[in-house]
Amino acid sequence: MDVEELFGKPALKVMEVLRGKEPMPLYKIMRLTGLTSNDVAGALGWLAHSGKIEVAESDLGIFFRLK
Repeated sequence: MDVEELFGKPALKVMEVLRGKEPMPLYKIMRLTGLTSNDVAGALGWLAHSGKIEVAESDLGIFFRLK
């Protein structure tokens, strides 16, 4: 399988739901994109490696947002 297909396409969906929004947890990203936890995790890793997201941890969990 092509790496772009595996990580890039889900990353675009994740970017769409994060664009202009407050930081959100993984489960909310999953619900809004319709992606599996594995697909969202891969997409977030892709975006983190590309320097396109910020990660924040609080008592409520780990939250993600676009830079």
